[in-house]
Amino acid sequence: MGHVVAQGRRASEIVARIRNFLKKAPPQKDQLQISEIIEEATSLVAREFAKDDIVLAIETEPGLPPIRGDRIQLQQVLVNLLINAGQAMSGQSGSRIVTLRTGTADGESIVITVQDSGPGISPDDLPRLFDPFFTTKHGGMGMGLAICRTTVEAHGGQLSAESIPGSGATFRLTLPFSQQHASP
Repeated sequence: MGHVVAQGRRASEIVARIRNFLKKAPPQKDQLQISEIIEEATSLVAREFAKDDIVLAIETEPGLPPIRGDRIQLQQVLVNLLINAGQAMSGQSGSRIVTLRTGTADGESIVITVQDSGPGISPDDLPRLFDPFFTTKHGGMGMGLAICRTTVEAHGGQLSAESIPGSGATFRLTLPFSQQHASP
């Protein structure tokens, strides 16, 4: 019963944040531990990954400094990237692995990468990947990655993708440390 109530509250928060996002309201800026956001996002995709025989490997650098942002929005970015990675490997025989790594970059940012073992992204599609209404998925709307990039940029970060066809895709998300923990 507690799980149902928690999921109901989470759904309500998502709807409220989407409304604020569409109204161009600034994101909430709470101090957050990225490990907690990752734990929540991975728990949301765990059932789907298990159903599709996808192995999720998580490699987290210990002791990462906090970031400042909107928990639900950042969680949804990670969920979207993880779901996309899983879908990129659908219909693929052999092992299906999504690797989520966290670390630091340049002493000022947290870096999160989501890498899949799928077919990769066509070099022709890579430059347009974050364009609104561009999709490589049958029946896709082409809004997920555009919204993810906009969300990350609203948090002072960056979202990029790289791929070698046949070797999977890697999405790289950087977010600045919370100002209280930034190096002088």
